[in-house]
Amino acid sequence: MQPNGITIQVPIQRRDERRSSDRYVAAMPVRVDGEEGTTRDLSTSGLSFVADRDYAIGARIDVVIEYILDGHHYPLRCQAEVVRVQPTGASFTVGARLLPQTEVRDMPEGGPDNAEGRAGRCTAQWACAPQPSTMHLPWLEPGDPFPDPSRAWDDQQPAPGLLAAGGALDVDSLQRAYAGGIFPWFSEGQPILWWSTDPRMVLFTDEFRLHRSLRKTVARFAANPRCEIRFDGDFDAVIAACAGSERPGQSGTWIVPAMVSAYRAFHRAGYAHSVETWIDGRLAGGLYCVVIGRAVFGESMFTRVPDASKIALAALVAWCRQAGVRMIDCQQNTRHLASLGAREIARAEFVQQVARERQHEAARWQFEPVYWNSLLLHPTSA
Repeated sequence: MQPNGITIQVPIQRRDERRSSDRYVAAMPVRVDGEEGTTRDLSTSGLSFVADRDYAIGARIDVVIEYILDGHHYPLRCQAEVVRVQPTGASFTVGARLLPQTEVRDMPEGGPDNAEGRAGRCTAQWACAPQPSTMHLPWLEPGDPFPDPSRAWDDQQPAPGLLAAGGALDVDSLQRAYAGGIFPWFSEGQPILWWSTDPRMVLFTDEFRLHRSLRKTVARFAANPRCEIRFDGDFDAVIAACAGSERPGQSGTWIVPAMVSAYRAFHRAGYAHSVETWIDGRLAGGLYCVVIGRAVFGESMFTRVPDASKIALAALVAWCRQAGVRMIDCQQNTRHLASLGAREIARAEFVQQVARERQHEAARWQFEPVYWNSLLLHPTSA
């Protein structure tokens, strides 16, 4: 008799491809007690699927979650416990919660059935996909400690910087993640994915390059009484605008609804903040970031008026200089950030700096026009 089992596929992407993917699809045939079925939903804490037979509440189901990247399949094996069964015509919609499981491990040729010494049916994807030799991806339950960032996948693996999957996006988890040099990034339909890239792109505030044209733009903005910088004037509007911004080469956004909700709660807890460029009483652009002590982590920006997001970044740098903040985390290397003075440092150095800076008391989150002087009177120009 074949074991209770279901296989789910979850596409993931490299860190430099911040676009949404297709929703995960169930490998076909999905195995549910040897019968075919279809998967309806997968989250970090549970799944639901359609089966042709009834399940007892409390029954255990073997689950294989296949993370797919560049045609390679990385299987995570775990179990789920049935918590809900709903008859739907001739079939049953089954809800189950995922039970703790830690690592993605190699699967022998032939798939999970052969791993149990059976010659049972498995998906075609199992038979043809090359398997990694030492791929491990911890699966977190809500509240679990994060792995050490040094355990993240390296350049020899398909998603460098990927550290773990699962867990939760609550305030405590986000605070612990950022304090440890870790951040979440995932697309719609994927579990929460946690990253700690090496090297890490950062902007040292005394190395910010205020190019001549941007300096003129900032100077005009600062001198215009119809223009102002606001901190946390409308955080919800800023993150919504960042989530809805179209970006070249991207078919969607990584700021999915779950992220928006999580960072709004993170804002209410005093960790996530917005820097806003206002012109004639209208929000023209801005960014949001995370601040823990004197550690600042840039997240995303948007613009509705040319250079409005650059002005917001310049305002953040000006505030950081006044507050004694030496470094702003930029996460990934882009040509635009490099042109403004950002550069890569080793992850170990980044984690050490975060550990040191987060111990300090956070400065008052408020912008004063006099802060512009640190840029306009003493710029680092190019």
